[in-house]
Amino acid sequence: MILRGVSGECRSIQHSFLLERHLTQTEAAELLGIDQPKVSALMRGKLTGFSTERCFRFLNALGCDVEIVVKRKSKSGASGKTKVIA
Repeated sequence: MILRGVSGECRSIQHSFLLERHLTQTEAAELLGIDQPKVSALMRGKLTGFSTERCFRFLNALGCDVEIVVKRKSKSGASGKTKVIA
């Protein structure tokens, strides 16, 4: 399942958590289970190759709970919407 727009929000949250922890890219890579160049790509907003599911796993590794809530859309809207609340 792909949640459009969510990957960018996840990257933003990951970036904030990594900065909060004052981790080097090498330390972040070890924590996330990826190599340092991939951390560098994440920090620069390059999301190619990072699925939404993988972004969720990174957030879990950073100590975040990820909760997905699915509910019926409001009657007034023409279509449903996706949002990330951090």
